[in-house]
Amino acid sequence: MNTIIAEYLRYILNDLCLTKENTIAPVYQQRLINRVYDHLKPFFSEQKHPKNRSIKMINLQLQKIRDISRLSGGYVLPSPIRAIKMPRSDYILFIGGIETKTLSEIIGETVQIAGFVRYIHNKKINDTLLKQNNMLWQSHESFLGDDPTDLNQWMQLKIKQARSRLEKISIDSSQVEIYYPKQNMHLLQNKRWINLRQLRTHHDELMLCRLRDKKRFIFFWGELSKQSPFRVIRESAMNYKERKKLLYGMDSYYKSPTQIKIRQQADRCEISLTNHLPPSYHRMLVALAQQSTKKEFYCPTIFKNDIVYFVEQLGITLS
Repeated sequence: MNTIIAEYLRYILNDLCLTKENTIAPVYQQRLINRVYDHLKPFFSEQKHPKNRSIKMINLQLQKIRDISRLSGGYVLPSPIRAIKMPRSDYILFIGGIETKTLSEIIGETVQIAGFVRYIHNKKINDTLLKQNNMLWQSHESFLGDDPTDLNQWMQLKIKQARSRLEKISIDSSQVEIYYPKQNMHLLQNKRWINLRQLRTHHDELMLCRLRDKKRFIFFWGELSKQSPFRVIRESAMNYKERKKLLYGMDSYYKSPTQIKIRQQADRCEISLTNHLPPSYHRMLVALAQQSTKKEFYCPTIFKNDIVYFVEQLGITLS
């Protein structure tokens, strides 16, 4: 059903955005959702939750993998088509808002679907065909939207930047939690946070800290005192959007990697996450795999090595 909804979203979005002058103009997102619901209303007649919730969720997934571009003011556009070479398989992904039938007609070959992304074997596509149809190559690093630097080098850079911005602060250190996988290396990431009072010893110049502020956490780098009872003596701001990747960086720094499970099942593999991935890496997983539960995905076996390649960039090991 998710694949059907995704296809209707692409098809109707292209139809709504096409003007009388044969140009493309953005359309209001809610108008798109309403139109798709009108077409698929019989499928939702027995659902108890809001009828268009599934459509809204798939719309967000297509935005996440960049098939649909979201503009300011709640407007959307179909994204231009890009071809992405996968790092560990012989397949090309197609990212963009064109409907699958039209995409197959342009290429002259039937494209397949994995997760929400369309793909084809690399022997069936070439530069000339892409140029003739105004398609561009895009690297998988660019699609991820992530710094391709080695994780350990990236961490060293972040620590160096944080060190240069340290400022004295006065906070109640008893409320501060630090991410210290070295002390809880066999637990999940969300269990590796400990209250500063639980820290037994440390030899680190900077620690990843958080402090609860009402219903959310404030994350920052903290310099701790050298002797117990430990307290935060200086702090440095951190980019909130980088917090999930920083956890994997700290896991690698303390040589306490997390794990995922990949099990082979006939022509597909099942992927079990134990922790949340950074948004950029989650984007690739959503593109290639269908989600069965919050942390369970399955994808065609042909992309197994690609999935392994991407999670290994975060220092994750397989179990």
